[in-house]
Order: sequence, then C-alpha cells, then structure tokens
Amino acid sequence: MEVNPGIPLGSFDLVFSIYGLGWTTDLPGTLALVADYLRPGGLFLLSEHPAYSCLAWDGKQYVMAEPYGAEGGTGHTSWKGVPIVIQRRTLGAFIIKARKR
Repeated sequence: MEVNPGIPLGSFDLVFSIYGLGWTTDLPGTLALVADYLRPGGLFLLSEHPAYSCLAWDGKQYVMAEPYGAEGGTGHTSWKGVPIVIQRRTLGAFIIKARKR
C-alpha cells in the first residue's frame, strides 16, 4: 500500500477500503497515494473503525479488552497460524493524517 505498483494517477472516482489501513505501516504515505489515485471530486470510502481491534468476545457479549487510545503494532496469529502485525490507530489519527494532505 505504501508504493504505487503502477496504477495510473487520477484513475478512480471511488477508492474503497475494507479494513485495509490496519496493514499499512505508513499511513500518511498510503493516504497520499489514495488521494493521488482519485480523480478530482473522487471519494475515499473507509469501512474501518479502530475500536473494532479493541473488542473481544467474552462468551456473551463484546467487551473492550484493550485501551482504545493505544496505538502501534499489535501481533496476532489469526492469519492461518502465521504471525502478523496490524497497526492500531485511533479514528483521530486517520482524520488528522488525511487532512494534512
């Protein structure tokens, strides 16, 4: 996500991300690329709320298992048993990084 693989700039009216930004290690760089991919007036639709990564199922309901304000890499083994790192950020981090562009 941090490097353009050859996608022509200004090619899209809509860029849609479903839980994709947790994988990027360079949020400002990724958001800058998304902005570059969009045509003037294009939209970036983000389906991701950082609070989701703080939740855990306790057998009856979802509870806040980790502090929402904690940011940084979080290790998991849920990807077919392969260790992965997902970057946790607050919603404010997404908004601030997008506005700085």
